[in-house]
Amino acid sequence: MDGRLNINGYYRMSRDSIDEIFGSDIIDLDDFNVFDLSANYNVSDSISLYARLENAFDEDYEEITGFNSPERAFYIGVRLDFFAQ
Repeated sequence: MDGRLNINGYYRMSRDSIDEIFGSDIIDLDDFNVFDLSANYNVSDSISLYARLENAFDEDYEEITGFNSPERAFYIGVRLDFFAQ
C-alpha cells in the first residue's frame, strides 16, 4: 500500500521478578504477558488516522507491588499537520 499503512505490535513479559518494599521485604511478583497493537494510516501528507489497543487480552498484572497496571484500553484519533509541505 505504498507505505501509507503501518501496523505495529508490542509484547512485554516478565518472569521470576521480585520487588523490594522499603528495603525490608522481598515480594515475588506474578509472571505476566502484555500485548499492545497500533495502526496508523496516512490519508495525505497532512492527515493521518490512528488506532491503538493497549493490554489487548486485559491481563491483570503488577510491575510494582501494590500498584495495579492499566486495564485494556482502546484509542482512536486523527492527526492534523498544518505545516506539512
